Amino acid sequence: MTTTTSHLRARSGCALLLSLCAASAASGQASIIELPSLTGSGWNEPTGISSDGLVVIGRNGGRAFRWSQAHGMQDWGALPNLSTLYWPLAVSDDGAVAAGEWQTLSPSGKAIRWTRHGGAQDLGFIDESGQDPNARARDLTGDGQLVVGYTTDGGFAWDPVRGMRIIPGFSPRFINRPGTMMVGPGAGVTVARWSEGAGVEPVGGAASYSAAGISDDGTVIIANAIDGSGAARWTQETGFVPIPPPEGRFGVTAGAVSPDATVVVGTVNDSRPWIWHDGLLNADLKFLLLELGVDISAWASFGGATGVSADGAVIVGSGSKVGSEFDRTGWLVRLRPTCGSADFDHDGDVGTDLDIERFFACLAGNCCDTCYTCDFNGDGQSAQDTDIEAFFRVLAGLPC
Repeated sequence: MTTTTSHLRARSGCALLLSLCAASAASGQASIIELPSLTGSGWNEPTGISSDGLVVIGRNGGRAFRWSQAHGMQDWGALPNLSTLYWPLAVSDDGAVAAGEWQTLSPSGKAIRWTRHGGAQDLGFIDESGQDPNARARDLTGDGQLVVGYTTDGGFAWDPVRGMRIIPGFSPRFINRPGTMMVGPGAGVTVARWSEGAGVEPVGGAASYSAAGISDDGTVIIANAIDGSGAARWTQETGFVPIPPPEGRFGVTAGAVSPDATVVVGTVNDSRPWIWHDGLLNADLKFLLLELGVDISAWASFGGATGVSADGAVIVGSGSKVGSEFDRTGWLVRLRPTCGSADFDHDGDVGTDLDIERFFACLAGNCCDTCYTCDFNGDGQSAQDTDIEAFFRVLAGLPC
């Protein structure tokens, strides 16, 4: 270990978050893959990842894409007469729903919600004059049913039953997974919280920050300094506490936050991917991968990280491949193998006969849309005896 040694803050020889010890590095458990392109070339930029790390969303050549380990790359659809400049920004826990916008060269935009089979949906806008159709979706709840963002007239919330409605005096940028609290600018401050019961609550000392994420319980906010000087973590007790860059680096920017706000990924030194885990890890991701023995020689450069799974083990971002320095290519890093769950088909019923049936159907090459993959133990090799053994261990309530 060299550069990152002081940031792996080992306990009993391993960082708790990643279970990264010398043995795991030697076994090659960490890995990086290139995400395929919809168009064959051009700008391929992941913008988010599902909580379990199995579904990635992003844009490629102006198109919105959904990539899954089970089904590969999918063009996530367009609206009639609006064929370019789609930008999905948030994805549901199961990867079946995303929210974002269709951008134009003018100030106007459309708030868009995508579903696995329904494609793109214009969420509309709120403006009594009917003259300004501007709306920009920024985040959604874990179940994908509530979308939040802002319009010319202020913040909005949308759901399939009530449609679009204005949130007075507040413009949400992020919402927690349960949908009980939002964070964004409002009430004359750059960072405020909003909940149904309390309304808008300005966050003290927020004048120089903008929100980058909020924890599920609403008690932690991750933010970036408006002047670009760095990221910070806020709680009611501590106020804004700057997150230091890794040793020998400068200037970190938060790009994505785990649901409990203990893992943050983004950019360090203006251009490199960065990961921070409270009390355990603070590293330039490129150097961390090198220390873990991952071959990154095919990559000419890495950009910042733009998405992280709930456990911090799967990270996405974009960079340039050797020989294609003028293109942008998506990457997905696994810092350790990710095991499937006993709810194999993600239908909410855990360990049922249907989960078993769909697991064996997947082994036979017929994975359902919401299923995990037949690389159940996450070691990079699919449909092995070890995957079957791991599935039945998990089904019995044992570790993978």
